[in-house]
Amino acid sequence: MGQINKNPEKREWLINIIIGTRQEVLMKLRALSDSYDREIYTMSQKNAIELEIREIAELVSEKEKALERRESINRSVYVPEVKEGSLVDMVRKDALKLLKEIKEGILAVEYDGEYAIVDRELSELADLIKDKDRLIRSKVQYFYRGGTENPHLKEYFKMESAQEVE
Repeated sequence: MGQINKNPEKREWLINIIIGTRQEVLMKLRALSDSYDREIYTMSQKNAIELEIREIAELVSEKEKALERRESINRSVYVPEVKEGSLVDMVRKDALKLLKEIKEGILAVEYDGEYAIVDRELSELADLIKDKDRLIRSKVQYFYRGGTENPHLKEYFKMESAQEVE
């Protein structure tokens, strides 16, 4: 590792690979955000999806800080949970699937030593997404994380989530 830091060309090569990988992930996250159909989700659900993707994008762009934070948090026992099948769980699974597709797309192309770097970068990003709740105090509402509905709001808003719009 010490020789890589001493060789400025090698260092610049590594930095360019990492920056290129993160830019690709950010562009695909933007496309993922736009891919959720407005006809299916309500405006508040769409806002929650966009907020979750924005928080994931923050993890991607500030990966080093998030890794440092994760190291310091690892000593903590508290692990907030996202319920299986919730809106946030669905978005995170889609983001992880996106990272996997990027990784598989790279396997299809011949790379000269770059694959190991890109693979490590994408694997670390996937780990950060899985551990996102501990790293970021999410602004996404508790309900979209799989929490319980507010019974007081239920009496004012009667629309079912599966209700079809005519």
